[in-house]
Amino acid sequence: MEKTVKKILKNHLVQFVYGATDGTVTTFAVVAGAFGAGLDTRIVIILGFANLLGDGFSMGASSYLSSRSELQQKLNAINRYKNQLKQNKETIHNSVRRYFSRNYELSGKVLDEAVNTAIKNESKLVHLLLKEQFGADGIEKSRKSALVPAIATFMSFFIVGLIPLLPYVFGLFVDINSGMLFSVSLLATFLSFTGIGFLRGKLTDISKLRTSTETVLLGVIAASLAFVCGTLLEAIIAK
Repeated sequence: MEKTVKKILKNHLVQFVYGATDGTVTTFAVVAGAFGAGLDTRIVIILGFANLLGDGFSMGASSYLSSRSELQQKLNAINRYKNQLKQNKETIHNSVRRYFSRNYELSGKVLDEAVNTAIKNESKLVHLLLKEQFGADGIEKSRKSALVPAIATFMSFFIVGLIPLLPYVFGLFVDINSGMLFSVSLLATFLSFTGIGFLRGKLTDISKLRTSTETVLLGVIAASLAFVCGTLLEAIIAK
């Protein structure tokens, strides 16, 4: 079970880190800006959930459209290569020679044999040319549904981005002053950023301290900007 979860996280690490980080940053930015402006708890919750749903959906949709565009680009390349195989085999032949020469350092008769073998199988040849143009990772991604990374982005954005808002939701049922709510939200956000950074480091074999520090610093900068902006606007509008 643990291996399965780790594999899923690795396969969608980019979407998870992207969605979770942005969800936490933007939600806490709303919280910090609202606190700086002295807004009511209910307004913070309304703005926070509006951000989670609106921005989260936008990110998921952007991921979906991006994946679909990438897939279409590869499909266009497949059609182009198939047409070239029929109309201009010399161009394909030269591309295959460059591929084997550059990536496997083949030359002479060995290179000629490799090229001749490759061009005999159209499906494998097209796959090789796609690999040359987009890279191995790009080929594998083109086979996956564009919907999966979109859902991963939205879910990580919403679930992890909800963390800074939870103290305020709890504050609807318990009488807690705004300063305490903001402090608890700040602590929860700090732990969330640390967790995201730690997980990123664990799955990519990079220093966990480094990745955690990078993620926390990103959040601190975003929250500081939002807090200062909210404080200044409140002071200007209140005059």
